[in-house]
Amino acid sequence: MDIDAWEKSHGEAPAPFKTEEKSGRDNSSKQSLAGKKAVIAVIAAVVVFMGLAAAAVSMVKSGGAITHNNGDVYEGETENGKRNGYGTMTYADGSVYTGQWENDLKNGKGTLVYASGDVYEGEWENNSISGYGTMTYADGDVYEGSWVNNYRSGSGTMTYAGGSVYDGSWLLNGYNGYGIMTYENGEVYLGNWKDSQRSGQGTMTYKNGDIYEGEWDDNLKDGTGKYTFSTGIVYESEFKEDSITGQGTMTYADGTVETGTWLDGELVSAAG
Repeated sequence: MDIDAWEKSHGEAPAPFKTEEKSGRDNSSKQSLAGKKAVIAVIAAVVVFMGLAAAAVSMVKSGGAITHNNGDVYEGETENGKRNGYGTMTYADGSVYTGQWENDLKNGKGTLVYASGDVYEGEWENNSISGYGTMTYADGDVYEGSWVNNYRSGSGTMTYAGGSVYDGSWLLNGYNGYGIMTYENGEVYLGNWKDSQRSGQGTMTYKNGDIYEGEWDDNLKDGTGKYTFSTGIVYESEFKEDSITGQGTMTYADGTVETGTWLDGELVSAAG
């Protein structure tokens, strides 16, 4: 019989009836509390596990060698499963990079020894040579200066194995802008360049002492300029494709002056 129905028809329930009711309610309360405690314990365990997992994931660095399917081998610091920090990658082709990494990419400072024998030491950005660095080529040439996306770009100096030295502005691996070239034979050019050719205004001092000051095009004296011979003779005015051609004036060491039209260094028509 339902205890509520009993109490409505008979008044207060007999002691045994009430005892069972109380006992049942107490047991139910205890079971409910125990259940809640169990749920809380499970939640706490999950929270702890997640915390430990997060700590493991965010662990700053861990060492160890990683061999890739293509044969590349990385040994160094990692974070979140990626190359991060300092480490060495030995590539399958024999090249070796040692330096800083960020998100699996060469970033920061590092040295790459190429399989060809070239060696680059300097700054990297997202796997590209970018910033300041030195490339020592296998043939003995050495470049030190600025790089952009694997190209010599900006200000830098190339010392060639043969003895020539270029110091100046670069763009996409070529001389572009103002620069000074000291040739192995002792000649020196100071001036503008375009695509590694003397172009624009510039001065060349030749090994025999002659000096040309003026315009250049594709490595040739072309335009208006002044050529001073080591003997004291001076020609001023037009040049064409590296020769004294056009209108100009030749002043000789003894003071004689010839003005007119010139062709390949010869006066073909004197000025009236």
